[in-house]
Parts: sequence; structure tokens; C-alpha cells
Amino acid sequence: MSSNTENIRRFNDWLYPDRIWHFMKFVFREFLANNVLENAKSLTYMSLFAVVPLMTLVVSILSAFPSFQVFGGQIQDMIFARLLPSSSSQLE
Repeated sequence: MSSNTENIRRFNDWLYPDRIWHFMKFVFREFLANNVLENAKSLTYMSLFAVVPLMTLVVSILSAFPSFQVFGGQIQDMIFARLLPSSSSQLE
């Protein structure tokens, strides 16, 4: 029972505004020190470049098997509908 009251006391210690402010300053300082925005931009950039070859690989593998060629038109329609701009109907 004493551990429960100890946990409540620790939680209540965090409710003071100066501790919250100190924690927020710490988080912001670490955010800037670790270049989080730069890492997020790099991850987004690399993820976008990884999706295109993956989709190309999946489509080429599925087109190699005759039983999956039925889905080829559906996959192409899905790609045109979701990944290309609204002018994709002119490309078809």
C-alpha cells in the first residue's frame, strides 16, 4: 500500500507549473539538439523513394503470373485514382 501512495506523491510532484515548464524546455532543447526536423524530412524523402520501386516490383511480379493478370487492370485503376492528380483521367 505504501508503494501506491509513493506513486501518487511522485505524480503530484509533477503537477507543479515550474516542473512542467522545466520539462517542456528540456524536450524543446533536445528536439533542437538532435535535429529532429532534419531527420523527419530525410525519413519522408527516403520513404517516398522506397514506395515507387516496391510498387514496381509488386506489379511486375503479379504480371508475371497468368492467374494474377486479372488484377492488373484493377491495380492500374487504383494507382491512377489514388496516386496521380485529378488529371490522371487524361493520361489513360
